[in-house]
Amino acid sequence: MSGLCGIDVCDSASLGSVCHRDSGVTISSGVCCAAGCVATRSDRNNCGGCNRVCPADAGCANGNCR
Repeated sequence: MSGLCGIDVCDSASLGSVCHRDSGVTISSGVCCAAGCVATRSDRNNCGGCNRVCPADAGCANGNCR
């Protein structure tokens, strides 16, 4: 894939690294967390960083709980 930087598979040695794939699905901009490659700009369980969970009444937009 052109235009993507980062690793394809996350493991314990790559936590916090930039990644772009999780289970074969392309993520435009992700970070390796314990759950795999996550989109920290939109994943409400990893909003803005690994394991930063948004409150139940909020979603994640651009890495911020809203």
